[in-house]
Amino acid sequence: MIDLHAHILPGLDDGPATREESLAMAQQYVRAGYLVVVATPHVMAGVYDISRAQIRQRVAELQAALRASGVPLLVVPGAEYELTSDLPAALRAGRVMTLNDAGRHLLVEVVDYHPGEPVRRTLRELRAAGVIPVIAHPERSRRGAAALQELDAWLADGALVQVTAGSLTGLFGLAAW
Repeated sequence: MIDLHAHILPGLDDGPATREESLAMAQQYVRAGYLVVVATPHVMAGVYDISRAQIRQRVAELQAALRASGVPLLVVPGAEYELTSDLPAALRAGRVMTLNDAGRHLLVEVVDYHPGEPVRRTLRELRAAGVIPVIAHPERSRRGAAALQELDAWLADGALVQVTAGSLTGLFGLAAW
């Protein structure tokens, strides 16, 4: 299995604080049958100002620690970006980390206070810049049915979605669609 959205890198965002916590998470992934995890720390201006270089460095450090500890998990770089109107320009400037740093898919979080046409326009700009936006956990939106209607339009424009497994198992209760 592959987890496309994991906050596993230590000390970057609201994920694990230490390398030891990251190693413990990695061991849990292996026990659950995962082979690959995409490390996707939050990138939010003024909150989590994390560069591509920092993500690459932390992934390399964690991967070395996993090898040294005998944990058979591959961790590859990625990021979870807050969707903002300046994200397409940052992508074109080479400041954005795509999933596996492959330049094809970009994990974005549509924050609940950014509804409507501006979101759709920005998603279209990302497509025009050459990446496929992957909407992070839309089922957890507090906007409910309104967000679901918008999601249909985003999918029609070529976006993909990433659903949190816990939403399917009931971890988030009835609030997750």
